[in-house]
Amino acid sequence: MLPPVDYADPHLWLALDNGTLIEMDGADGAILAEVDLGGTAGDLEIGPGGLWAADCQNDVVHVIDPLTATIRGSIDVPGCPTRLAADPGTVWVVQGRAGTISRLDPIELE
Repeated sequence: MLPPVDYADPHLWLALDNGTLIEMDGADGAILAEVDLGGTAGDLEIGPGGLWAADCQNDVVHVIDPLTATIRGSIDVPGCPTRLAADPGTVWVVQGRAGTISRLDPIELE
């Protein structure tokens, strides 16, 4: 199975099975930064406030600041967050175990 990946011109973000998130240069593939998520990301989504990573292992969704390659915050999302979608003001998360979809506030991080 392919790892989660997302693209924000000119950078590519790739989540590895060991819990590391890699930022790569989209032009030459050079590794620009690494972020330790503390768990495995099942999905990535560029959205309001940064790069969002669904971590089912720890029941959280992380928000990564793409300019500093640091975790800006984490939101508890019980029920195994597995998939993400975003529009300009909202991030949506599918909770696989719970069988639900929740709306996350990218400003309040809740």
